[in-house]
Amino acid sequence: MPQHTTTRPVRGRPFVKGYDPRRHQFTPEECREGFYAACAAIATRNPNATFYNIMDYFQAKRAAEKGACHA
Repeated sequence: MPQHTTTRPVRGRPFVKGYDPRRHQFTPEECREGFYAACAAIATRNPNATFYNIMDYFQAKRAAEKGACHA
């Protein structure tokens, strides 16, 4: 009976942070389009949402991500 391991061998090179010319760099226009798409998605899910509700959502999400990183 073959024994299975929970880890698999790593193939290729490990991920390294930093500049890589093969990685896509988002332009300010693409970032803006993504932001407005997220705002539209929030407004679609909650028709009573105002601009301030949407900004509160993004601030809460950012605070949660910071808290998770420092925990």
